[in-house]
Amino acid sequence: MKIKTAMSLALLCGALSGCANQPYSHPNLEADSNYPYQQLNTFCITPKQFVGSATDVEQIITDGLNNALTAKGYQQASCEKSDFEVEFYARRTEEKQMATRQIPSAAGTFTEYRMEDVLTGALAIHLKDQKDTTFWKNLISKESRTAPSEEGQTKRIHKAIDILLEPFPGKTAAY
Repeated sequence: MKIKTAMSLALLCGALSGCANQPYSHPNLEADSNYPYQQLNTFCITPKQFVGSATDVEQIITDGLNNALTAKGYQQASCEKSDFEVEFYARRTEEKQMATRQIPSAAGTFTEYRMEDVLTGALAIHLKDQKDTTFWKNLISKESRTAPSEEGQTKRIHKAIDILLEPFPGKTAAY
C-alpha cells in the first residue's frame, strides 16, 4: 500500500524572514503513533500554498525537505511511485509594531517610542496517505526584526525544517 505524505510547512517567518534574534516557536506536532511508519520508503514533495511574501522560498524549502528526508534514509521518487507525499505550506508577513526603549539621563529616565518592522514566518508540514488521511503534521514559526541575507535565509529555513522533521522517524528508528 502506497502512502502519500503531505507535509504542511507553515513555519517560515523567521526562517523565511531570517529572524536571528528570536527563537523558533515550539513545534506543534500531531502524529498518529499507531501508523505503520516502517512501511514508508520513498517520498515526493509538493508545494501547496504560499501566503504573503513567502513565494520566493519554494525551492529553498523543497531542497531542505529533500535533504532532511534523505538523511533519514528515505528516497525521493515521483508522486505516482512514492510511498508518501510531502506537502508544505509557507507564510511570511511583514508588519509595523511599536517598540520602546528606556533612556537614562540626568533628569530621569525617558521612554523612546518608535515603529519597527517585524517579519513573521511559518512553515507547516502534513503527511497524508493514499486515502488522503493525515497521519503526521508539524508547524513552526519565527519572528524577526531584521531581514536576513539570502544565505542567512536559506540556513534559517533549513534549520526550521530540521527542527520540524526531528521527531519524524528515520528508516532505522521505531516510532
